[in-house]
Amino acid sequence: MSSATSPDPEPKAGTISAEQAAALLTITPERLRQLVRAGHLPKAQRNQYALVPVVQGYLNFLRDPARNGRTAADRRLTEARVRQIDASMAREAAELVPAEEAIAFARLFCAELLGRVEEYAATYDEPMASRMIAGVDAIRANCERLIVEFDESRGDFA
Repeated sequence: MSSATSPDPEPKAGTISAEQAAALLTITPERLRQLVRAGHLPKAQRNQYALVPVVQGYLNFLRDPARNGRTAADRRLTEARVRQIDASMAREAAELVPAEEAIAFARLFCAELLGRVEEYAATYDEPMASRMIAGVDAIRANCERLIVEFDESRGDFA
């Protein structure tokens, strides 16, 4: 005996409806259909989805690097750029000296150098020694002027 409106057969064990699959995956039924059309999820049989393949298909979809436009090569390139930037920043940090230290070193260096020249000048006769000391004093004043300019500019020194 044939019936025009036979009820849907009982679902097979291990299958779920489209609504149940969407709820399980926390997506809308429309998104479920989109994923099926795109081939990420298996098609339904008699409006029932096999539970395990649907869940596995969705997990594979989520893990797919092409899904978010990032391939392994893209990740390696990004990681290489990060390493390059980190290395560059580390080099810069090691090469840069705080301005206060640079100023203190410049003052110490000038004082030491000019002190040695003054000692050397003392070995000459009076007229020559006086000229050398006058030159050292002029250099000392010029060094201090340059150091003050550098200190005030804090690096915009030309």
